[in-house]
Amino acid sequence: MATSLERDKEAVLGALRPYPEGTGTRLFLFGSFARGEGGRASDLDLALLAPTPLRDLTWSACWGG
Repeated sequence: MATSLERDKEAVLGALRPYPEGTGTRLFLFGSFARGEGGRASDLDLALLAPTPLRDLTWSACWGG
């Protein structure tokens, strides 16, 4: 069974995945989860490295807020 943290990670990645497709953009996980040390109080550190600005990638586009 997936943990709450695994479900959260998949939800975030699922929300971001459509935006950089086909743009040459790379998504990086860094910080405590990348080191295998993440816990319940840890945040999820993500970085997008894009060759050009991702204009459509906004908070409201991803999460409707």
